[in-house]
Amino acid sequence: MLLTDLLKNGIYDDARVITGHKGLIREVQTVNIMDCPDIIRFLRPNELLLTNGFFMKQQPEMFIHLIRDMQRLHCSGLAIKTKRFELPIPDEILWEADQNEFPIIEISDVRLSLGEILQRSTSVILNNKSDELQYALSIHKKFSEMIMRGKGISSIIDSLSKLFSSPVVLL
Repeated sequence: MLLTDLLKNGIYDDARVITGHKGLIREVQTVNIMDCPDIIRFLRPNELLLTNGFFMKQQPEMFIHLIRDMQRLHCSGLAIKTKRFELPIPDEILWEADQNEFPIIEISDVRLSLGEILQRSTSVILNNKSDELQYALSIHKKFSEMIMRGKGISSIIDSLSKLFSSPVVLL
């Protein structure tokens, strides 16, 4: 699902995107929580990272490396509770994240713990995947029935065209 769609969920009602707004169209497949500086070894593409920023308060030079590494890995974004440890985000990081369309989301005002945000976000993502699978199965069933009833290629192409709301050509 798209990051913007995940953020529209009630979980993130009190969240605020502070930079990288153009990157809200990134896909989110999973959510992770960071509690150590070497989390980058465990991140995957399309992953939203939740953190309270503790290690970045202790090692501020790691913050820019984290953002760059997450961008390189095609992560979805960083959601951070900056108020937990009074973590300022330097202008350099905000500028670089914005230039790379990498979303940084302030979640200090979200009244849920990081664990609860993780669990609820994962549930939303899984429900979205389930809906996608149900849709794919219904389309597969429709086309299978058409083939079993002996409908020709032209009927299948017409149905595809209606499904996509676009012309379809078979080559």
